[in-house]
Formats: sequence, structure tokens, C-alpha cells
Amino acid sequence: MVALQYMYLPLLFSILQATVRVTGRCTIPDYFHGDWYSQELGADIITKITADKWDSNEDDTELTCEDIFIHPTPGPQQDGNNVTMFMVSSGGLERCYFCVDVLWRTTNILQYRKGDCIPAYVGYAISLNISCRAMDPFYGLPSTDEAVTMFRQTPRSVNCETMFEGLYQFSYEIGMGGGGICDNPDSQIKACQDPGSPYVDNEVFYMTYGRCPDVRTSKNEKLRYQCMGSWDAERNGIGYTFAAIADTVNKDSREKFKCLLTLKSQRGNKKRWVMSRFSSCANLNSIYSGPVRLVLTSIVPSTENMVSRCNLPSDIAGQWVTRGPGFKYNVAINETNIRFYTEPDAIEFLDAFYACQKRSGTRYLMTRVLVGKCEEDFVCMEIVTLNNDTVRYRIGKPENIPSYLTREELDINSTFTNVCNWFDRADIKGNRGYEVLTRKTNSR
Repeated sequence: MVALQYMYLPLLFSILQATVRVTGRCTIPDYFHGDWYSQELGADIITKITADKWDSNEDDTELTCEDIFIHPTPGPQQDGNNVTMFMVSSGGLERCYFCVDVLWRTTNILQYRKGDCIPAYVGYAISLNISCRAMDPFYGLPSTDEAVTMFRQTPRSVNCETMFEGLYQFSYEIGMGGGGICDNPDSQIKACQDPGSPYVDNEVFYMTYGRCPDVRTSKNEKLRYQCMGSWDAERNGIGYTFAAIADTVNKDSREKFKCLLTLKSQRGNKKRWVMSRFSSCANLNSIYSGPVRLVLTSIVPSTENMVSRCNLPSDIAGQWVTRGPGFKYNVAINETNIRFYTEPDAIEFLDAFYACQKRSGTRYLMTRVLVGKCEEDFVCMEIVTLNNDTVRYRIGKPENIPSYLTREELDINSTFTNVCNWFDRADIKGNRGYEVLTRKTNSR
């Protein structure tokens, strides 16, 4: 009799499953498709997402999408949507349904939360709307703290300008109490994007670590990272910008991908970042708490094009300030160079250096570099001294200096004609188009 009862158990289990009500069918958006890597409880997880399947090496089961809700796009800058899926497992000993919430972060980054098994019982109605927590407005989608980060194994092209753009020197500290902060001038980030360029330079940046003899965790190393995109999210109620990068040489997925975090509200020419050691965002809690802590300072590019070829009027040397209703700059002038700069913690930070290359009358062809920027430009500046304490000036449109030309290869005379000709064509009369400098007290 007992043996007969066990004979009917598989049939009874099939009947119970058949009576469960599951509604809808779904197609997973194509921007989720692909092979993804994540670290979960110390294990390396590979997940393959297709039009209706979620298949990972976490266990022997494969999830098939039964129903899906595509949440409204949270912002105009986002190219993908967050979704909640109702999925059923195939394989394994027990048939389960799962709620899977997926947060689209970038084309290369997803974050997800997978709920517990929802068993199939007779007469028990289950569905996306009934069973999934994210469908309840009180709970909603998971926070960053509740989600696992997935990295696209073969990253798609993303411009680096959303996270790093320009030149930085950085100090770094690895680990907690790991021997101190290393602040070597050779530790630099170079992220020089050429707008509109079809080349890979727009998608990668270089990070060079310089070693400090008294810091045992410091190192000499140059790395090339591919940018995977950035996104904004809250952690512990504070708004942060997260970013992800991929080492272009390291093939070990566990250490290939890195997650970074910075505070959205930072200003000035110094920025704090924290970076993960492994392929996870879980240990980044604040700009002071993370496996690798970085302080980035914008620096001026080193270039031979800032060596002067002419002199400025001797009577304008000294310290000045811009005058007018707009933003104020400090201005320092010597025999050959001009510097426009704000305070380091200014909301709109600027530090620009100009070097005299050719003079004709009141017009000066200048080379210009900006602190934190890679570009080098020619600009034309017209300078008219009104009296000992007042100077009138205007600056023309910049013209980029080709990076492949050396200082000796630049045709200064031809460049002066092309760049300063803008003033001849411009319809500027009287004082229109000019700015005014006022000399600081006791700065002669």
C-alpha cells in the first residue's frame, strides 16, 4: 500500500503544478542580452541572458521569463529601462518561480536582485503583480545596497568623458591601514578624448601608479582601462556617481573589472574617488571607505608649446582681477605669460595659462592650456592699456594645436594670420566685446 502511494506522487505533483495560475509571456529587452560576470558570495558567476532565458552557472537551473514589467525610464539620459521579471526554473529537483529585478545602469553594467523560490501550490494564485515585491509601490525596486553588480564580459564602446576627462595627479591608499598614503607626482591619470574621433582613445584612459619608498603597498605600474560607463545612485541616502572600468590586459574576470564611486556634489580641482579591488561594487560605501582610496588633482599638461616667443607690454605686469557683473577671475601677468584662475574650491573652477608667441600692434597670438585638460590651443588676444590700473582686452576663438606637430613644425606667422584674422572680421565697435581688468592694490 505504501509503495502504491509513492507511485502516484509524481502524478500528484504534476497536477498541483498544472493548477497554478501564471499570467502573461515576456521578451527580455535586447540591451540585456549577452554574457555577464558577477561575484556572489565569493563565487565567480557567469550569466547568459537571451530573449527569454536567464542562465547562470550558480546552479543547475535555468530561468525562463513568464511575465515582465518594464518600469518607466528614470531619466532622459538613460538608454535602457529597469525591469521586474517573473521567471520559472527548469532543471533541479523543485519547480520554483522567482522575481528578478534588473536595474539598467549602463550598456555594460546591470544590477539585479533575485527573490526566494515561490513554490507552486494547488489553488495558490501567483503572478508578477501578486508575487513580486517591486510591483508594490511601498517597496519598489531594490536599492544599490540590495543589488548584485553584473559586468558585460565583452564591453561595448563607451566614451570616457562621463567619468574621467583630462589630466590628473593622484594620491592613493590601498587597504585599511595599509601603510599610509602614497603621493608621488608620477601617479597620474591621462584621459585625453578627441571629440568626434573614431579611435579607441575616446574609450580608454591610462592610470600610472608611482611608488613611495615608505609605503609598502605602493607600486610602479601603468594600466590601460576601458571605460564601461557611469551612473548616479544613492547609498545610505547620499547621492553618488558610480563608474565601472575594465583592465584591457588582465583576462581574469575576478580582477579585470573595477567599480568606482565619487560624491556628486564635489567641486573645485580636487576629487575623491574610491575603487574596488575586485569586480564588485559592494565594498564602496563612501568617498572615504573603499579598498583603494584616491584623491585626484587636476594638473596642467606638460608641453613645449608653452615656451614663449615674444613679450607682453611691461606696464601690465602684476596682479589683476576681471571686472563686471559676471564671474570674477584672478589674473597674473608677467613679461611673457598670463594666467586666469579661480580659487581651488570654486564651483566653476578655472586655471588657464597663456604664453605669448607673436605680437602685432595690440594683438597677440597666444598658446593656451587649461589645468585638467589635454587640449592645447592657439588664441588671439587683444590688449589695450587704458591707464596704470585698467586694461581692456578680448580673447578670440580658440584653434586646436595638432598633437602630431612639434614646436619647430608650427608655422607661427601663418597661424597668426588665421587666428587673429577673426578680430578683423568681427563686427565689434567701441567697447563691445571687450572685458576689463582692474589692478589689485600694491601689485605693480
